Formats: sequence, C-alpha cells, structure tokens
Amino acid sequence: MALCSQTGALGPGDRSRASGGAKRTQADAAQRTAAAAAQAAPASAAAEAGTSPQEELRAQLHALQQQLDGVREDQQASAVLIRSLAEQNAQLVHAVDALRARTRWLGVACALLGVTTLGLLIWTLRL
Repeated sequence: MALCSQTGALGPGDRSRASGGAKRTQADAAQRTAAAAAQAAPASAAAEAGTSPQEELRAQLHALQQQLDGVREDQQASAVLIRSLAEQNAQLVHAVDALRARTRWLGVACALLGVTTLGLLIWTLRL
C-alpha cells in the first residue's frame, strides 16, 4: 500500500469510488426513465379523456423536455466519470513506468552482484 501512496497509484478505495459513481449514474438514469414514463402515462390518459390535441402535444413536449434534461444530466455525469477514470489511468501508467525503472535498476544490481560473487569465488579457489 505504501507504493500506491508514493507513486500516486490508485488504492482499493479509489476503485470502489469510481465503480460507485458508475452505479449511481445508472440508478439515476433508471429513475429518470421511470419518471418520464410516469409523466407520459397521464398525458395519454388526458388524451383519452377528451383534451384537445394541442394540450396533448404540449404535455408530450413537456415530458420529452424533462426526459432530455435527464439525458443531459446523465451525459454530464458520464463525462465526469470518464474524466476521473482517465486521470486514474494516467496515474496507473505513471506508477507502472516507475516500477519498470526500479525493476531495471534491480536487474542491473543483481547482475553486478552475481559477477562480483563469481569473481570472489574464483579468487577464493585460486588461493
């Protein structure tokens, strides 16, 4: 976990927050769709009750405008989520690059240690 805080990588809490945001966005979209359907039902009921076609069209237009507003809000929430995921992805890429560099240095250090050990072994056997 210390590596995550040093490199700026995501911890387990960050991943759960991102998935929680996606779940909230889906739940909000489902609620808005249900609300739009509920508003459309009174409009069709009003049409059957004998209201004028203009009033029926206004009611449908109003319902569609509210549904469009809901879609816009969903789109904005999705854009925020995508932006957040992109930032997290950039942090992960940075962390992986740092780990690759450390692994490279560790490989060089191990190779030098191996060569030194082999040299000492040969020197010891000559004595």
